[in-house]
Amino acid sequence: MDDYQLILKRFWLQQYLRTEPASRRAVEMNKRFGKLVGADSSFDLEIRYAVVMVVHTFADEIGVFDDLSVYLLKNTTDLPFITSDDLADLNKSVVPI
Repeated sequence: MDDYQLILKRFWLQQYLRTEPASRRAVEMNKRFGKLVGADSSFDLEIRYAVVMVVHTFADEIGVFDDLSVYLLKNTTDLPFITSDDLADLNKSVVPI
């Protein structure tokens, strides 16, 4: 992998981690973990702190995803791509034709 591919992959991941769906997932994981260990609701994570947490985690673990493959697609058709930064939400809203 050349340096440009690595930089693009890390930038893509960082941008995703800054999205609201990623932050909501961090909040939900924190809430579930709190229930698991018996913590009260005072330990619940707010969205704004979730963003900070995931960005710090990204910085601490920056090389974890370096060995994953990433493919960029260029749409050369007349039909637009349906894209989302949260594929779980996208799958709920797409109806098979």
